[in-house]
Parts: sequence; structure tokens; C-alpha cells
Amino acid sequence: MSHPAIGVSSYSAGLKTRDSAYYELNGTYGFFPSQPETQMMVQSVSGTNITAGFTNFFPDGLLSSNVYSLDVFTGQVRNASSNIFFAVTPGLQLYDPIFNGASITITSQQAILCGGVTRQVVTAQFTKTDQSVQIGWDRSTGAMCRLSAVDLHQFRFLQMGMKNTTIWGATSNPPDVFLIASNITAFLGLPLVALIVFVYLRRRRARKAGTPR
Repeated sequence: MSHPAIGVSSYSAGLKTRDSAYYELNGTYGFFPSQPETQMMVQSVSGTNITAGFTNFFPDGLLSSNVYSLDVFTGQVRNASSNIFFAVTPGLQLYDPIFNGASITITSQQAILCGGVTRQVVTAQFTKTDQSVQIGWDRSTGAMCRLSAVDLHQFRFLQMGMKNTTIWGATSNPPDVFLIASNITAFLGLPLVALIVFVYLRRRRARKAGTPR
């Protein structure tokens, strides 16, 4: 099922039930440092609504909040304050709204490493619920490839990068870590990387200041 749209010809779910992807996690919240990886598994797809579970991942604050639902037509999510848009409609192009009528639009398209292979990825950058967010999605399927979220007030950040998936098949060769690093830098851009470093250093200084001598 798909809906007519402004910008793209229609909005539809590109992910299917039991599609799965593994994401590497980096940052200061949302996961246990000893478990810097999460598996996303699509539990159900109903029209344009996708429900997925994430293992050992709870960026919205509750240990039990690792199940997400997202409507790729309306943009409605399970937690209204969440910026984990793990999917969008396939086929988005430059300047298209990521959801029907949304003010957030696609700002760039580039070929980067996603799920172990090079994919065409469309990207949006926005500020929402006191976070500076940048997300890239695979253009063919709408699956989230990368996410970076920096909290503007609490000095914390979260990064996600897809390293393997069943959506377009697993890779036989391990990903090149140097290529991943260069792609992350290209995806985020130097200003956002600098903001993440600033947040990290602010947290370190705050911790040292609170440590008794």
C-alpha cells in the first residue's frame, strides 16, 4: 500500500517483516558500553507503518523502550520526542520531504559504505527536541544507514552505523575500518564532528571537576 505525496510520487514501506540489520553504536547514552552493537529486526509491516525491535538499545530513556514503530507516510513515531527515524520511503531525492508534508527535507545524496557495501544514501540534517540530528538512508530501500544525534543541552551524543544486513544480503568480506572512518567523516561533515568532540571534552572536564582529589 502506498499514499500519494508532495515531492516523491508516493510513500510506501520499503522494509519487510524479518528484515534485519546490525548497527555499531558509539556515544555517551542509549546503550551499555560493553555492548556497542544493536540488531534491528522488523517485526511487522502494516501499510506504511513499520514496527521494529532493537536489542540492547534504549536511547529514549527506558530500558523497555527498544521497540519502535514508524509511519513512513505521516512520520508518526511511537515516542513523539524520538529522532530514531530508522526508515523512510524508498526513492527519496534531493529536497524531497522525508515524510509527507514534513519540513525536514533531503539535503544531499552520496555513495557511502552501508551494511558492508557501497550504497546510494540520501541524507537529512535537522534540529528537533533539542538535538542536532543527521540521518542517512539507503535510497533504494529506505533503511537507515547512519545516524548522529548531539544533545544541545545535556552534552551527550549518539552515533549509529549499519555494518551488516539481510536487506540486500550480507557481505562475504569484512568491512574496511579505514573506509568506514572516512565515510563517517564525509557523512557527518567537519562542523558536526567538531560539535561531537566539543560535547565529549565538556563531559570529560565535568567528570574531572567532580572527582575528589
